[in-house]
Amino acid sequence: MIDQANHRSRSDPLPACTSPASFWTPNLVVPESAWLEHAPFAFWLVEALRPKLIVELGTYSGFSFFAFCQAVQSLNLDTRAYGIDHWKGDEHTGFYGEEVFTAVNTHNELHYGSFARLVRSDFQQAVTHFDEHSIDLLHIDGTHTYEAVKSDYDQWRPRLADGGIVLFHDTNVREREFGVWRLWQELIEAHKHFTFLHGHGLGVLGIGDRFTDTLQTLFSYAVNSEATQIRLAYSRLGLALRDRITQESLATRLRKVEAEAFELARQSRRQNYLSTVISERNAEIERLHSELARVLQRDAAQAAEHGAEIDRLQSEVDQLREEARRIYNDRDSEIKRLKHSFSWRITAPLREVARFLGRIRNARSKHLAA
Repeated sequence: MIDQANHRSRSDPLPACTSPASFWTPNLVVPESAWLEHAPFAFWLVEALRPKLIVELGTYSGFSFFAFCQAVQSLNLDTRAYGIDHWKGDEHTGFYGEEVFTAVNTHNELHYGSFARLVRSDFQQAVTHFDEHSIDLLHIDGTHTYEAVKSDYDQWRPRLADGGIVLFHDTNVREREFGVWRLWQELIEAHKHFTFLHGHGLGVLGIGDRFTDTLQTLFSYAVNSEATQIRLAYSRLGLALRDRITQESLATRLRKVEAEAFELARQSRRQNYLSTVISERNAEIERLHSELARVLQRDAAQAAEHGAEIDRLQSEVDQLREEARRIYNDRDSEIKRLKHSFSWRITAPLREVARFLGRIRNARSKHLAA
């Protein structure tokens, strides 16, 4: 019976290497993260290891770091976690601005600030702030050239506790001068390990000998046929997680596109209405222009008539004035002619007598009236 139970355990490694934690959903979703498919294993690993100190080299958008933190919080562990990065980027991730650190730091302070901290530093400077044999879980995910990752490992190796775990991401990438796979092949010759091939590859390296029974079991499957079952299980879990997140992301994008389409349709209707109104207003403007032109034309004709009448009257006035001047001149000439005539001179005494008699009559009339 015992042999049969051992045989069933050896032939079916999943109960020992999975748990309900393997099926958790990350609180922080970063659909483009290359680490996305390893979240199920990260949850299980934190539960199996129950680390006191977690350090991540190369946090970038924070997905893997926050997966560890989520597990720590969910399991109510007494753990400290440090994410170390200069948050500038490199030749593999690309270079980026301050907005990346701002987003990661905001999420950390909001959800995990009681036990997790982000450290802006290069790895060589940061290593001096950690005691030897103090780190239980070290995730190396910085620059991925062979020289860079080997330097990171060599510098931080003395800080690993006996029974500690080192995770190497991208162990299955062999292009763009990635060299993690080369270092991984060197390290597994002398250490307990387990290798995942999905999600660009994840190497699980054991340091020392004092591992929990669960991790001992995982390492025992590394070179056996059961490794395929474990890899397949976590590959399926990682793929299912990516598919679910992708679907949710697509659904969100679809809702956004639908909202944009609705808004565009509303704007189109509004534009059509405005086009109709504009056409009507343009027609009204054309009508008013035509009416104004007719009024101006009519007023111009009336003004021309009035001008002609004024000119005619002015001409008559000028003629009358000319006639008056002519008559006046003729009369004045006649008077002057008479005054200088012989008859005017000889009748002067008579006109004087007539004026004298006239004065006498006027005086007599005033006397009788009194």
